[in-house]
Amino acid sequence: MDNNNGKEWSGKTRGGSFGYRFFIFLIDRLGVRFAYVFLAFVVIYFIPFAPKATGASWWYARNILKKNRFRSLAFLFVNYYRFGQTLIDKVAVSAGKKDCYQFIFDESYPRFLETLNQERGAIMVSAHVGNWEIGAPFFDKYGKKMHVAMLDAEYRKIKEMLEQHSEDRNYNILPLDETDGLSNILRAKTILDRHEYICFQADRFLG
Repeated sequence: MDNNNGKEWSGKTRGGSFGYRFFIFLIDRLGVRFAYVFLAFVVIYFIPFAPKATGASWWYARNILKKNRFRSLAFLFVNYYRFGQTLIDKVAVSAGKKDCYQFIFDESYPRFLETLNQERGAIMVSAHVGNWEIGAPFFDKYGKKMHVAMLDAEYRKIKEMLEQHSEDRNYNILPLDETDGLSNILRAKTILDRHEYICFQADRFLG
């Protein structure tokens, strides 16, 4: 719910290379649970020092959810903390620590697999909750046929660092070209013609 004064989403993850490197160290040496504990201190830092995101979340808590000041502050903490957990989980699963996690599927999962098992391509549209680094390994053979459409604008140092600490990726990237919409369409058609899947995060807006 961040109103960037009319600016679109940049496609870049907030945070510097030192922060990623430090949490990679914690996960490798002390485990995921210890990284969760230390995350609480990082969240306390981010609340005052990320004013744009904090202001948007505070406004949402106060005006939409109608929380009082104390509960709004708790909402801020939990919101940042859960987001930080997804980043920790992304690094951990990518580094081969899949056994630390389990997936719970709802009753629609068999119907979802029926769609994927048909001899044709499929387009999946979802909200950007969690991340594909966590989800794709649990799709097994289906993950290899998934192409996640995204703006490939991560900071180069962060990308290289994550790739150094990751196993083979269980899904593919469909990088979106901001200037050439026709090329995007042709690449998407090629994927669908191979009876593979394209995944869009519908809450990521780019003009």
